[in-house]
Amino acid sequence: TFFFIGIYGGFIQAGVGYIIIASMSFIHNYGMVKINMIKSLTVLIYTLSALGIFIYSGLINWELGLALAAGNGAGGWLTSRWSTKVNEKYIRYFVMVTAIAFAIKLFLG
Repeated sequence: TFFFIGIYGGFIQAGVGYIIIASMSFIHNYGMVKINMIKSLTVLIYTLSALGIFIYSGLINWELGLALAAGNGAGGWLTSRWSTKVNEKYIRYFVMVTAIAFAIKLFLG
């Protein structure tokens, strides 16, 4: 499963986190905190690989990239604090609602 997710993530990347969450949840029945830890590590590994290629090619907008990195870091830190204090059932619902909302936004433009 992760091989095919890796191919998709390497080419497209959009929404790969949700695909990893679904795979780990349905196939392995892991908890959401463990799933997010594995997902984050997996995405970090191939994002760093892609980043190296883009840096080498000179295709990085550093101002926007650093702003995005700061936002991702702050969001990750805040949600890691929140997710350990909330019932896992609510986290699953939150992820489902968020995924559906993003899918609707992508379809409607």
